[in-house]
Amino acid sequence: MIFARPFALFLLLVSAAYGADATELYRWVDENGVVHYSDREVTDEATDYKPKAKLSTYNNIHFLQQPKPDYSDMPSQDQRRDTPDLKRLQAIRFPQSPNVGNVTQYIQQIYDISRYQKVHLTSDPQVSMLRQLGPEYLHLLIRETYSHVGWHNYGIEVISELATDRHKAQILDSLKRYSKYARVIYAKGWHWEFQDRLINGLRRNRGYVPTEWIRAVAEFDRDDARQVLIEYFKYGWNNHVTYKQIADLDGIEAQLHQAIPVAWETASEKNVHAARELTPRALELGYKPALRFVMAELAKPPNRSFDAQGLAQRFTEQTGSAQQILSWYQINRHGIRFDPARLLFVSN
Repeated sequence: MIFARPFALFLLLVSAAYGADATELYRWVDENGVVHYSDREVTDEATDYKPKAKLSTYNNIHFLQQPKPDYSDMPSQDQRRDTPDLKRLQAIRFPQSPNVGNVTQYIQQIYDISRYQKVHLTSDPQVSMLRQLGPEYLHLLIRETYSHVGWHNYGIEVISELATDRHKAQILDSLKRYSKYARVIYAKGWHWEFQDRLINGLRRNRGYVPTEWIRAVAEFDRDDARQVLIEYFKYGWNNHVTYKQIADLDGIEAQLHQAIPVAWETASEKNVHAARELTPRALELGYKPALRFVMAELAKPPNRSFDAQGLAQRFTEQTGSAQQILSWYQINRHGIRFDPARLLFVSN
């Protein structure tokens, strides 16, 4: 209890410093072409750097506006099942005399029962049940699979397995309303003939897109594809995933170095998980807002998915406890500078 009030006060100080100083930076390039960021005007060539990464300024114009299903009757998370409701699922039988009407009803029944689960796995029985449609009735499953809710992943799994060339046009059209159809397109190798569609679709989108969409565009040896990937990395919802897909592309390092601070700012505004993933990359560039973020996280209870103390020790000369590192930062935060030779934030 003795440390509760000062500790909480310091968290407020860190948060305030993070918000106030986030744009007081200079960008400069050293003799090796490496981009650096500093709160001081290190060279005559240094320029003011103010990241512009507001996701709220973008619209997902690629995706058609679809009526949202009414899920208001859904039970709360703690009232949902941990596993599939086998008893209810076993009561459903694939029609002996299938037609458009009863097969559609069969799909809808499976999806309706699946709504009451917390987790949806590819090993669940719903996948094998939907697989009974075969290619003949797959167009109905494509029509009924359109939402980013978990149980529609069962449909994507089956469509990825059973789709044939005759379903190609319907799947491409469905991509406009459900981005996970990119997974089907990639699994079938159709992305090579739909390069322009996938590039232009990613260019217009700033929301979530599946990894397979990003991976497909990364495989295209085209300048416009690379530019779109960099832009999505900077402003897209899952830019941390994008980084993993494009970091090893030939000759992209310089572009990534320039884009990482913007991507980090985007993530810190809208997707804290992505921000945590990108924080080590931003710290390697000496990006001080990322250090402030680490300190703010360090002042909170430990988070198993983000080792703030480990990052603080890795990128500073401090090896003490979380509270000792926070005390060092509080005392020295206005005089901390980045040593690019050692990739360390140091105090004067």
